[in-house]
Amino acid sequence: EQLIGHKPGETFDVNVTFPADYSETTLAGKDAVFVTTINNISEKVYPEVTDAFVAENLTAVYKWTTAAEMRAGVRTDLDHTAVQNYLYTYVLNNSTVTTVPGSLLEYQIQVMIAYYQNYANQYQVTLEEFLATYVGYNSITELISANNANNTANAESSLIIQAIAEEQGITPSLDDVAAYFDKEFGNPDYSEYAASHGLPYITQITLTQMVIDYLTDHAVVK
Repeated sequence: EQLIGHKPGETFDVNVTFPADYSETTLAGKDAVFVTTINNISEKVYPEVTDAFVAENLTAVYKWTTAAEMRAGVRTDLDHTAVQNYLYTYVLNNSTVTTVPGSLLEYQIQVMIAYYQNYANQYQVTLEEFLATYVGYNSITELISANNANNTANAESSLIIQAIAEEQGITPSLDDVAAYFDKEFGNPDYSEYAASHGLPYITQITLTQMVIDYLTDHAVVK
């Protein structure tokens, strides 16, 4: 609201008060002044969705040729995604995992650490410095402890997906991995991801999607 009336090139103060329940407790309820410069003002102008627009911009990728086909296609995709999300959540919530192997839980922990380590590398700081500054954990041990429930849940999800895959004989091949990447990223070449994440990791992602697709294909939507 305090930007209203100012123009590009102007520098001025924006006075705010942090909410009393602000996540960073040292700032909660405190007054602050942000010295602000407006560089430019832009407005998004959305094109009218016409048959001509669809033919020019969407036909090559989505095969839609008219605006009506586009709307129907989008609705179908949303319906399909909603069913998949429901089935995945339902299966996880209604399955019982009696034991989580320590090696699988450790794998989830290492995936989490690698995730934050990647960001630390981008910021050119140590992992400990990144966690303390940007995530709010004072050590790797604290990070692991705080995320134990989440990592355990991820491990259990992997076991449930694996159990369904084994029962139904679902085993992803390299062609399946390529097909997954072609569908999700528009390119069947997964070599870059295999180099950075490891082939077992992207194969596991493919397996998960194949199981979800199997559940969706055999679901009855009323």
